[in-house]
Amino acid sequence: MLYPMYEKNGVQLYLASKRDVIEAQEQDFPATYIFVPGKVDFISDHHTQEMNLGAINVYSQWISSELECGNNVVVYCQGGIERSALVVAMFLAEERDETLDEAYNWVQSIKGDVMRREYLLPKHLQWW
Repeated sequence: MLYPMYEKNGVQLYLASKRDVIEAQEQDFPATYIFVPGKVDFISDHHTQEMNLGAINVYSQWISSELECGNNVVVYCQGGIERSALVVAMFLAEERDETLDEAYNWVQSIKGDVMRREYLLPKHLQWW
């Protein structure tokens, strides 16, 4: 199942798991599929487990660009509950001028199994 998180100009941003994406692609669902890789590629400091903020910004810009071009966007990781959820929450917080906490609450209200992962952010952004 693809979970709709945001709509702009008639196109949607979705959150999904890898299995959800396979099913959507088998049904030829028209979208740009953005995979959020595992921790090895995504974390900038393996001692503190902090995410690479530059990577999150690239994802946000990519999502925004695709939506502006009229494309549905599906952001996913293996389970669709941690890394991809954080990317979507960060995008929503910026796009809707909300706190990360407000954006996470929205994401969790749509997809209840989402796990909050603020600790993956650099410390100065954890309560952004």
